[in-house]
Amino acid sequence: MAYQTPSAVIGDFNGDNKLHLVVSGRNPKEKITVALISEKDNYQILEVWKSPLVENENSIFHHLTLITPTKISENKKFNRTEINLKTDAFVINFFEKSSTIYVYDGNKFISYQMSD
Repeated sequence: MAYQTPSAVIGDFNGDNKLHLVVSGRNPKEKITVALISEKDNYQILEVWKSPLVENENSIFHHLTLITPTKISENKKFNRTEINLKTDAFVINFFEKSSTIYVYDGNKFISYQMSD
């Protein structure tokens, strides 16, 4: 069944030289993305994104992509200034709809629209 197929990325999202996990999947009621992030000697689970399933939504409609440190140009169409990634980030790609990058700011993931 489609809701049993997760998408995952592994990267250093907070710059502590430890690997973290972001996984996105779905159950019969909702789509969800969560992150496992190191914090000193512990790890915390953060809910990054969640959306209810619409009736009869039976396909996988998003996946994750890792983005390594880079500069992403500003995009006035999306009211987004240049993003200078110092750590890894990830993108939720919504098939044939849009994509959003998520950058960890030390407490939570901040989202920036990448495309429509």
